[in-house]
Amino acid sequence: MTKKLYFVLSTHWDREWYQSFQDYRYRLVDLIDDVLDGFETDDLKGPFYTDGQVCLLEDYLEVRPEKTDEIKSCLREGKFISGPWYVLPDEFLISGESTVRNLALGIKTTEKFGGKSSRAGFLCDMFGHISQMPQILKQFSIDKAYMWRGTDVNTRNVIWQGADGTQICAYVCGSMGYGDYADIVRNAGSAYESFDRERFNKKILEYIDLETKKSSIDSVLLFDGLDHQCWDRAAYKALLEWAKERPEYELQHTGLDDYLELLCDESSKIKETITGEQRHAAVDYMQGKHTIYGVLSSRVDVKQENTKCQNLLCSWAEPFSAFANLLTGKEYPQGFLDVAWKWLLKNHPHDSICGCSIDQVHEDMKFRFSQCRQIGERLKKESLQSIALATDTKIEDDQLKLTVFNSQPNELSGVFELDIVLPEGWNHFGEHFFYEQIPGFRIFDSSGEQIPYQRISKDPNTLVPVIFRTKTPDLYKAVTVKAAMKLDIPAMGYKTLIVKPAQMKEPVRHPSQLMLAHSGNCLENEYLKASVNANGTINLLDKKSGQMYENILSFEEDGDIGDGWFHGTAVNNEVFVSTAGKSQVSIPANGPEIAVLKIRTVMQLPAEFDFHAMKRSDELKDFVVETYLTLRGGSEKLEVETFIDNNIKDHRLRVVFPTGTKSKTYLTDSVFDVVERSITKDENNYKKKELEPDTSPQQSWTAVGDGKRGLAVISTGLYEAALGDEPLRPIKLSLLRSTRRTVMTAGEPEGQLLKPLSFKYALRPLSGEINRCQLFSDARLLADDIAYCQLRKKDIDSRPASAAKLPPQQGLVSVENAVMTSLLSTDGKIQVRVFNPENGPVNAAIRFESDNTASIARECKKTDFLGNAYEEIKAKSGKEFNFKLKGKEIATLSFS
Repeated sequence: MTKKLYFVLSTHWDREWYQSFQDYRYRLVDLIDDVLDGFETDDLKGPFYTDGQVCLLEDYLEVRPEKTDEIKSCLREGKFISGPWYVLPDEFLISGESTVRNLALGIKTTEKFGGKSSRAGFLCDMFGHISQMPQILKQFSIDKAYMWRGTDVNTRNVIWQGADGTQICAYVCGSMGYGDYADIVRNAGSAYESFDRERFNKKILEYIDLETKKSSIDSVLLFDGLDHQCWDRAAYKALLEWAKERPEYELQHTGLDDYLELLCDESSKIKETITGEQRHAAVDYMQGKHTIYGVLSSRVDVKQENTKCQNLLCSWAEPFSAFANLLTGKEYPQGFLDVAWKWLLKNHPHDSICGCSIDQVHEDMKFRFSQCRQIGERLKKESLQSIALATDTKIEDDQLKLTVFNSQPNELSGVFELDIVLPEGWNHFGEHFFYEQIPGFRIFDSSGEQIPYQRISKDPNTLVPVIFRTKTPDLYKAVTVKAAMKLDIPAMGYKTLIVKPAQMKEPVRHPSQLMLAHSGNCLENEYLKASVNANGTINLLDKKSGQMYENILSFEEDGDIGDGWFHGTAVNNEVFVSTAGKSQVSIPANGPEIAVLKIRTVMQLPAEFDFHAMKRSDELKDFVVETYLTLRGGSEKLEVETFIDNNIKDHRLRVVFPTGTKSKTYLTDSVFDVVERSITKDENNYKKKELEPDTSPQQSWTAVGDGKRGLAVISTGLYEAALGDEPLRPIKLSLLRSTRRTVMTAGEPEGQLLKPLSFKYALRPLSGEINRCQLFSDARLLADDIAYCQLRKKDIDSRPASAAKLPPQQGLVSVENAVMTSLLSTDGKIQVRVFNPENGPVNAAIRFESDNTASIARECKKTDFLGNAYEEIKAKSGKEFNFKLKGKEIATLSFS
């Protein structure tokens, strides 16, 4: 019987890694030129697979624009097989929306070039795999995957079942991964050895025999696609000649899709099923596989900036541009959004976003983030201003119109801070003998009701630029007052306030005498009481449950001799904790609406790691940690922001929260999911090649509870946390890893992060069942906050009058029993994406809160990620759409 051999020629193309993007591109141009030459001479008999991503063709054509028609022709003819990704990302360090946009852009770009996108779920070098990837791929009509890291199987073929039950067929690479064929058969790892035909003939038979034993089906995949390698002409010619001499084998030079389609056709032969997240530690020390755990916390500044950009686009720029289009007729800025997303996605290749490349790579990333952020901020400003100008609220010459916006799909009710910019010359008052000029103003809602506020701070030296379309820009002086007040802001909507000057010397103060901070070290409201201990930790009382959380918020620091890939612990490690030190407490703000405590903790830490003596240095430096605790009236969360100016090298810093629970598992959020994790590690962990660490990935929160008590730590831009297998079950949130090693160098400085850094997180005590949707809402508010647009009378009068007349306050869209990840406009339709974080089914609802938005929502259809409708949802009472979501289901809803 003839055995079929499927040969796939590729290259694994890290866009940037141990060389900069431009260095790699120089090599890329040479590689693609060589492939094109092979097609022209007919030396290359089959297609070239572009590593599952299409961006490298764009990179090539930027240098070789004259080759555009040739590349398009090769794609149309199937000589190049590209996509489905735009770039190959990391799966854990980007959002679900970024994952979807990446695949969508990869497919669209390939088709724009005239090709048919690959439908192989190419996951060859991602550092583990998220639980929802099977469902994500399936919604792009991709029912097969090619994977490696993070798996723990001894076979090539598996069924991979995702969190929602979606199943796809998958090929799992061997010991050296996608480079097995290159290393074993054509000896790619021996850089200075010439091609040996005799060795090749021997090794290919050994390789086929090995693959046959590991495979569930009769056909064998020969995947030749190691990192950054041009096609080996000698080895390729030898393969063709060898096959002609072996009638028992039928060699096909083809694309990866063909082999994986055969695998799906014969899926009944596959005996092993893997489920959910694939992040197993590498076991066999004789193999080359690593899952690579430490990337979650390396170069944390990169992760934080990425999170800000993702949230800016998905929470503000896209939805409010869509609302501005619906409400005021302002053009939807699709072109700008496309450009912003492309800048952002180019920072998502796994060696870029993971923080494991040379310094130049991460320096280049800053520019891309900056481009994305500038576009996103401008679109946010334009859309909010367009809506604010159209609200039917009249003000006088000496008044301000302040429109406050809520990006969450639920009403926000609580205390919020607004920076109110008062033009120079506003009336003021002074206390006692007029020691300070305090701006005097009152705030009213659209019904005329006065809103009490608490002053937090004042900047008397503000300069405000004003740009005009046909006039010279203006610049005026102002005083900025940060004020805190209770507001109710409708779901994904806005609320208009009017700021009026008080009479000259008329005192304007909050009527309440309540102070949320008291006793010099305590914050207290209706739900929480936080007391600072002498060592800087806090005791947090949950008044609803009566549970006390003692000695939380300590800092744990240890040495790190690793790199961007791994946290390295030396034999001579030494761990430092802040619990035995002293701290200083001050009160920067106090009042009835909000209070802030500042805790200044000084730790004495080794200056660096001594790599000659292989121990932490004897020199100790003062390491200052300043932490701000914020408690708002009526809030069930304690907000925390920690500031450091990192002056220590080669170390890791974590913040620790003993929970005192008795749980055996804990929850973390993931991409379109919530994952339940075991607190106890595998008892055979000590035998593994790659030790399973105590840390695990999160997107924004980690929570543990036993029904009686529990704690959630919510953060933004921090992707690594741990739940210690210790009596007090502490949550440990990684703040930074500071390392000197970079790949293929003697070490570089920027990975040490010797600069000011800040970290935002919040604490929510838990009792009873953990409310997953609530924690997602907490995380979104922490990351996005609210936004506001302030207008003077002359600002309004100097712009064309809006044809729209909007009410001064309205909600636009709300979501119940699901987590919303995006709302945008596409082809004149509103598209909303949600997912169910629960294991079981839920009844969800989307409600269009105003007549303005309801006008476009006469029809609703569930679609896949390609826009293909598969279920119609009937409207309830014209504005509300109710629908069922299966456990962990991701749903895209198109309204028209």
